[in-house]
Amino acid sequence: MLNFLYCFDNGYNIQAQCSIYSLLENVDEKINIYIIHKNKNDSNFINEKITNHRYLNKIKVYKFKFEKDLFPNLENAHITQATYYRLHIENYLEDEIDFITYLDGDIICFSNPIPQINKEIENLKRESNIISANTENSILDAVERLGNKTSRYFNAGVLIINFREWKNKSTTQNLLNLLKNEKRLLKFWDQDLLNIYFNGEYVEMSKLLNYKLHIQSFKKIKKKKIYELRDSGMIFIHYSGKFKPWTVKGIVHKKCIFYQQIYKRLFEGDFHLDYNYKKNALIDLIKSIFTLTIFQVDKPLKLTILVIISLFKKNEKLY
Repeated sequence: MLNFLYCFDNGYNIQAQCSIYSLLENVDEKINIYIIHKNKNDSNFINEKITNHRYLNKIKVYKFKFEKDLFPNLENAHITQATYYRLHIENYLEDEIDFITYLDGDIICFSNPIPQINKEIENLKRESNIISANTENSILDAVERLGNKTSRYFNAGVLIINFREWKNKSTTQNLLNLLKNEKRLLKFWDQDLLNIYFNGEYVEMSKLLNYKLHIQSFKKIKKKKIYELRDSGMIFIHYSGKFKPWTVKGIVHKKCIFYQQIYKRLFEGDFHLDYNYKKNALIDLIKSIFTLTIFQVDKPLKLTILVIISLFKKNEKLY
């Protein structure tokens, strides 16, 4: 039975649940899901469509307890300290777990991942490595900046972890020790730290398990392009980067339909709208109207009204 891990806080409750639900809707056998959470210590906040899902064997939530730990370079970042929680997995996960797949909360499962993950686990066993990951080619300065002796740098949004080997080699403590010494180098937070530590020693994962969808601002996308994405064989869609599919800029982008469709099925709302700054949301709404990209969504008028209403609410997060 496969195991999956998420690490997040209240700010990602909706997004991570969409990811979990998309996973459950695509697997064809029961799975276990583990969550390391900043605020919660049980699964009561999880939607019943998840907790009662026929393919969920077990869901377990651990409240993060190392609040005084080191979380460098998060000021003005689009992520929170929860990105560092996966470094601590030895302190939470059950000893009987052999392998576990870590997923970022901005990942949507598009097709059944079980056959490919099983292949990756077999590769991991043969190579005697701790992790399987997908090489990131878009961060050109990373290897030189980190001083690594290898030209390989992986994206940490999806990781398949040999948890038994991780524990045997005291990886958590080694990473935390390294964090104290190398924090000045970390531009991409714990992803940089993991790359310093593993220094190219990882098994190359299929890109279909970490299919990165970057959102380009207010760009019109033809339906044909979306159909091509559907037929590409992608398994995990990763909305990596700064712009997310729940912002105004993201919602009007055709590629974000995969996230918004899952949100609609799970929470029965037309749009998941969430942003940090009202001024930016208003500007993005105006730009989407002038570029006509707002008409790429099914209900442009409803989205416009939702954004305008949100501008007058004290709480900017609308679910």
